[in-house]
Amino acid sequence: MSDKEKEVKKDSAATDAVKKEKVGFFTKAKKLLLGYKSEWKKIVWPSFKQVRNNTVVTIAMILVVGAFIWVLDFALQLGLGTILDKF
Repeated sequence: MSDKEKEVKKDSAATDAVKKEKVGFFTKAKKLLLGYKSEWKKIVWPSFKQVRNNTVVTIAMILVVGAFIWVLDFALQLGLGTILDKF
């Protein structure tokens, strides 16, 4: 028997062993939920100070970008109005 035939036989035996082992729905669900629980424990939650600082930065950036868009819109409106008045 060649090495290749031995490998094929070994692989088929492993596949048969996996097929014989039947895993039910509840076993899979339990394993999934335990995985979620272990991942949930790895989460590092931000402190109140970090959340507050991030909120302030977000609001400030919203105001800055909003002001920029407003100024750009106003300038384009004046420019377009000037161009259209000449024609």
